[in-house]
This record gives sequence, structure tokens and C-alpha cells, in this order.
Amino acid sequence: MASSRLTVNLDSIIANYRYLDSLSGTGTHTGATIKADGYGLGALASALACYHAGCRAFFVARLDEAVRLRNGLDDAGISDAHICIFEGASSDDVSVYTEHNLSIVANSERDIDWLARHGRQAPRHFLHIDTAMSRLGLAYHNHDALIEAVKRLPNLAGVMSHLACADAPEHPANQQQSERFQTAIDSLSSYLPASCIYSLANSAGIFLGAPYHHQLTRPGIALTGTPPDDEAMGADGLTPAYCWTADILQIRQISAGETVGYGADFTAKTPMRLATIGAGYADGFPRQLSTTAPPHHVDIAGMSVPLVGRISMDVMVADITALDEQRLVTLSYATLLDRHLTASDMARKTGTIGYEILSTIGARTNRQYNCSVDDILQRLG
Repeated sequence: MASSRLTVNLDSIIANYRYLDSLSGTGTHTGATIKADGYGLGALASALACYHAGCRAFFVARLDEAVRLRNGLDDAGISDAHICIFEGASSDDVSVYTEHNLSIVANSERDIDWLARHGRQAPRHFLHIDTAMSRLGLAYHNHDALIEAVKRLPNLAGVMSHLACADAPEHPANQQQSERFQTAIDSLSSYLPASCIYSLANSAGIFLGAPYHHQLTRPGIALTGTPPDDEAMGADGLTPAYCWTADILQIRQISAGETVGYGADFTAKTPMRLATIGAGYADGFPRQLSTTAPPHHVDIAGMSVPLVGRISMDVMVADITALDEQRLVTLSYATLLDRHLTASDMARKTGTIGYEILSTIGARTNRQYNCSVDDILQRLG
């Protein structure tokens, strides 16, 4: 049995989706980006929650993610969800896409050649225009190449780009990208189908306001209740949808002068009571938190207690000397992440971002949900 659990509140994901959807106008549909297994919370469960809230457009990174999601939605009796793959065409077999009713994002001349070769048999797709990232997409300033691409593309569903600095609301690149995207759209307008939709905003882009919303937004990390940045106006309307706990495997007493963990980095100055917790860096708990000053804290029996010694692959140790006898009686687990100690809080301490904290919680951490898939399906019915 797993010694650590990530409990996901699907009702919070539903509430976060509805809140994000409320930030844009009626002419904008809110999609859901659930790549990397729903940012660690579970792709299918997250998709079902968002579908319940009204979402019909889902984005993943890779083909295998898309196939798993489609199979899960099929099993749930859902057939009207659109699934789009950010990384383009990764298989020469077009039937993989048609059989699973998948769309792709055309990022390169190779993708465009693939789509053109398969003609009307090709899946519906988005054309990706690179307006700043220099990763994927066709360059925004090469209008002739963009026009030629659109002429060659069958089944074009939309045009998209991706914001590079939306997590810094005052960054001038945001407006610059918005203007570049609009200029590219204008230059293509006479070649695009009337049904073509435009999409620019990720989670952070939603909080930049209406000029960034267009016809489709693509929130991802915000669905988990994690704000894309600390400065986003309105991000306080999100609710963390996760609680990470781990079992206490052992309680022990040590004397002054004894050491804790690898490297004997921590030496007890006084007698201490310690709790060994069943989670470590192999579960995604950042090893950097071994050496923070002041020490990192976790919650045990409703009390914030410090970690001592190095975080190991499978376990960590907390100082529970301050817990009274009444709390000790009920001691069974530690809370590593929740709405009081969020992924953003942990990210700030480790010099990273909430995206990494959640998406690297390991596979051996058991995912549990506050309600079952059947419960969600019954609500849909």
C-alpha cells in the first residue's frame, strides 16, 4: 500500500474552471490544458471535472496522452469532447488520429507537409504562429510562408500562439505578442475559413484581460488552483484542488549529540522526539528543502513542525518534540501540501514554479479523489 497520497478535490477543479470561464466574455470558450497527467492531478479525472463544468476542448502535449484521454472519455460515454495535441504529428499513421478523433497543432513545415499529404483524411488542426517563444510554430513575420501554409492546409480549425511572459503582467512582451498575433491574423483573414477560431491565452494570459482572450482560452495550471504568478489580478479566486499526505512510519526519541540522516548534517542540541515520514525525493518532494533556513515545515496533527536532516529518497524526518501527549495519540500522517502550504509556497522556497512541484509528484504516490468518476457522470446525467 502506498505510504503517500495525493487527494484531489474535483469540486475545486470544477469551481476553478468556472471561475476562469467567468473572466472572459460570452464569445470566448474556455478550454482545458491537462498535459503531464493533468499537472500531476490525473488527466482523465480533471477532464471529467472540466467537462462537467462545460468544457469541450482539451489540450495535451503528446499523442499517447491524447489516446489515453480519448479511451477514458469513451469509457465514460463522452463523445463530443475535442482533444488537440500540442506537439503536432508524431506518427506517420493518420489512422491513429482519425480513429481516436484527435486534432493536432501544426508547428512546422513537416507538420504542414504531413497534413497536406493526407488531405481531407487529415485531422482537424490549429496552425501555430510563433510570436516570441522561438520553440515551436511558424514565424509571425513571414507572412508569405503563413499564407502558403494556410492555402495548403485542409481541415483548419484555428490559429494559435503562446505567451512567453504572461506570468509577468507588466512585461512589455505581452502587448507585443498580442499585437504580433493580431497582425498575423489580419494578414491571413481572407484565406482562413469563416469558422476559424483564434487562441492565445494560457492560464496567466486569462488574467491579462479581454484583448488576450479571443475565441478560446487554454488554462492549465490554474485549474489545479495554483496561480500562474503571484501578481495576477484575480488569481485569489482560485482554490487549491490538492492535499498531499504521507504516513508516519516511526516515532523515536534521540539524545543530545545524536545526528539525523545522511551526512550527519543535523545534530540534536537537546533530547528530541522525531517522526519518520514515508515520502522523499523519489516521490517528488524537493530535496532542496533539506537545507533551507529557516527549516521547511510540514503539518502533523494540526501543528506546523520543522524537518530535520537531509530528505532521503523514500523518507524524511520531522521534529515533533513540541507536540503534546494528546496530539501524539492521534498521530498517523503528515500533510506535505494543501491549501495552507501550497505548491506556490513550496516553489518559492526551492527557486522553481508551482508547475514543477505538482507535475513531479511521483507515480507511486496514490491519487485519490473526493468523489468518484461515477459521481461525476451521474451529475452529467
